[in-house]
Amino acid sequence: MNWSTSVLSSISSDTEPTVVISFDSGKYVFNAGENTGRAWLSSKASWRKTKGVFLTSVGVQHTGGLPGLLMFLTDAGSSNVELVGPRGLTHLLASMRSYLFRNSILVKRTEVDMIPVSSSDPEPIFHDDTLTVYGIPLSVGASSSLPTDDQAPQIEDDDDVGVGKRKRTPSPDTCAKRPRSEQASVTENLSIDKPTDPQELSAPEISSAEADSWRCKAVDAMFPFTSLSTQAVESMESKKKFKRPQDETTTASIDATIAPYDDIPDQPEKKFSYSPGFALKNKRLPRHIRSECAERLCYVCVGPRVRGKFDMKKAMDLKIPRGPLLGKLTKGETITFMVNDGKGGQEQRTVRPEECVGPSEIPKVVIILDVPSPAHVAALSSAFENSPFYRQMQSQGSDQYEVSTVYHLCGEGVLEDSRYKAFMNTFASSVHHVVASREHANDPITFTAAAYNQLMLHQLDEQIFPVPKFSMHPQKSLSDVSGLPTNTLPMASSLHIPVRPPQAPTYDEPTRQEQHFIDACTSSTAPTLPLDIMDAINNAKEESHALQTIERPSRPGDDVVVVPLGTCSAAPSKHRNVSSTLIQIPRWGNVLLDCGEGTWGQLTRLFGDDSGCSTGVWQVLRGLKCVYISHVHGDHHIGLRKLLAMRRKLNPPPTEPLYVVGVYAILLYLRELNDLEDLGIDREDGTGVVTILSDALSWTEPRPYENDITDEPWMDFELATKDATKMCQSLDLEDFITVEVRHRTRCYGVVLKHHDGWSIVYSGDTMPCDKLVRAGPNATLLIHEATMADDQADLAFEKAHSTFGQAVEIGNRMKAENILLTHFSTRYPKLPRSIFSYRSGNPFARQPNLALAFDQACMPLGEIYKFKAYLPAIEKCFSIPQDEDEIIE
Repeated sequence: MNWSTSVLSSISSDTEPTVVISFDSGKYVFNAGENTGRAWLSSKASWRKTKGVFLTSVGVQHTGGLPGLLMFLTDAGSSNVELVGPRGLTHLLASMRSYLFRNSILVKRTEVDMIPVSSSDPEPIFHDDTLTVYGIPLSVGASSSLPTDDQAPQIEDDDDVGVGKRKRTPSPDTCAKRPRSEQASVTENLSIDKPTDPQELSAPEISSAEADSWRCKAVDAMFPFTSLSTQAVESMESKKKFKRPQDETTTASIDATIAPYDDIPDQPEKKFSYSPGFALKNKRLPRHIRSECAERLCYVCVGPRVRGKFDMKKAMDLKIPRGPLLGKLTKGETITFMVNDGKGGQEQRTVRPEECVGPSEIPKVVIILDVPSPAHVAALSSAFENSPFYRQMQSQGSDQYEVSTVYHLCGEGVLEDSRYKAFMNTFASSVHHVVASREHANDPITFTAAAYNQLMLHQLDEQIFPVPKFSMHPQKSLSDVSGLPTNTLPMASSLHIPVRPPQAPTYDEPTRQEQHFIDACTSSTAPTLPLDIMDAINNAKEESHALQTIERPSRPGDDVVVVPLGTCSAAPSKHRNVSSTLIQIPRWGNVLLDCGEGTWGQLTRLFGDDSGCSTGVWQVLRGLKCVYISHVHGDHHIGLRKLLAMRRKLNPPPTEPLYVVGVYAILLYLRELNDLEDLGIDREDGTGVVTILSDALSWTEPRPYENDITDEPWMDFELATKDATKMCQSLDLEDFITVEVRHRTRCYGVVLKHHDGWSIVYSGDTMPCDKLVRAGPNATLLIHEATMADDQADLAFEKAHSTFGQAVEIGNRMKAENILLTHFSTRYPKLPRSIFSYRSGNPFARQPNLALAFDQACMPLGEIYKFKAYLPAIEKCFSIPQDEDEIIE
């Protein structure tokens, strides 16, 4: 049975390490940071046979891409996946209940108690026909300290920023596991309709079992398939009685808070399983007590013990007859048969498999170690020293296990800690050590298809289409770290290591797009483009220059910069990320309109990660005053958690609050995530995250929410209005108005009016909406979704989206000066050709300036008019084939 391990993504500006173990029968994924799904799309690898997802922590660093990954797996046809992780895993999943619903996948959960490894043999936390996985919990102060010569202070790690570090109470000497999905039945008789307030479930008198039951029921409601027994699922699938429904969108959700709304079109009935868990949908989950130390769960993955080769010559010497008996012997069964005794009679002979089969191969092992700080090194060393089971894996020439590869996910200072280097050297010299350390890593472009598009457009306008930031040189070279094992190599997304049969590690050759991008960016000459494209670009530049000569007095707001960070709807693609748009208001601050998964990575690629740069991403983050989330669909907000976690890393800390405006489900979700890691929600010092309910700022009378959620203190409309006033003052805004638009869930557009006289209207996701027209007349800029082409009008109506023509019409009716189209369907891999039919035949004609949103474009309001001249050249650029095998030479 052959198997291998590979790196799907490594440490970079927009990804975190994700390791995949692959057998012919299935794949096992370790960690799912932001952009895991998009990285998989770009890799051309298949994820349909994914059996398990293993998480080393529940913080955003390793789980930011989990909801997106679950959507990808389900929509790709996966029907069964097991999630394994440290405590808090079920709480994390349950927090996603407002936007993640899939009724065609069996999601089993194993939540591991973080008890230090003891001297007893550990029990596996996962086991199937091909892979057995053991867990090694790590936490600061969880083990007796070993002698150190360079003891480092306890530092804050990526997932537990701001959490105090204290000694843990000694735990029992066992390594336990708790499979939540199997234990849920123990508390099925618990009534979730009882008058107990879920807020009180964290009180001492409420048992943890009761709180766990609430969370499990919420997750079971998200994945109704999970509540069925495994036997029932297998029976239904084998008899083909279960038909997997096709979800209409990647971000389907059930919004039980919505009352009938005349503006929403009649939708085809969707049959959901309203299990008792939906009674919890709008109530806050029981409080999860955040860990006092930076916990990590490391994994030891043991492959199958492969039987030795069958020796046919020995079988013939033993006179074993061909046929069924020989087949049984090859399967490992002892057989008995009659043979001639040499005297004219017969005698009975028994043959054991080992008499004809060579010795079994020693099982191969892959280890994934997540060590966030030097303070965790002692716990890791102790785990291997105290356990005979783990210690034998460090032995040279062990006859029980053969370690193939150890992945080291190292926090700052870990790799150069002498204790850690000593630990690495305890393994056999043949072991491959793959290191992911931000200090010692390159930062190459991750999504080369999108970067190459940007590079082409850069030839058109260097300011509007800047080249994404990347680096092929690490801060510190791995080769300069002394004392590392000989077989130490850096982690890269193209790394592949065959485990059985064992072969040397290989780095996949760069794709032609990647190589073209690197060559162009590292040389002094621009990339070579076909002559007709270069002619179109040169003509566009000339027309743009001619437009500039037309007398147009400068106006306040011309220097406001609109930066689309994600322009794709529902799910990311190779060419575009999901929804997010940054508004930079000079001298005042920044506003973010929606925040899909990967937004932080997009910001970092655009502005750079240099903390000392006045225009770098950290200064952009420090200047962020408002994040506006239009609605609860995941492609509009999954990236917010990462953004808030990174804000907690600002040094020095922020001195002003960040206002997050959103619907109830979003504000509830953030508070439940804040239970897992400090996101700065409702900090008493006034520098954290202040939440504002969108409904309180509504242009018209807002629809009421159901009674069971109005008692939340942050649902106070009067308080929300006061906070909104402070937010407007911080940005010098005259008004900040939300407008309820026409979508499949409660969704708001927004109108930003500045004291300087300019205004920006953002549609959110919507069908054509009269309210938006009336609320934002004469807008300086309308940013409107244009999900579908005009020939998909019926589908757009069904999904409550707009076509290109409808979006343009809304802008015309609004008398907007500029129209920016965004949120394009994944049906159009790059850009739909028909969208260019709306460009002006005469760029000098008096009409709204129409622009198309491209990821990481930087568009000052005073320069959007240039797109009148640029659109023909853009159309020409995107009319050429750009697939990997057809890239421009």
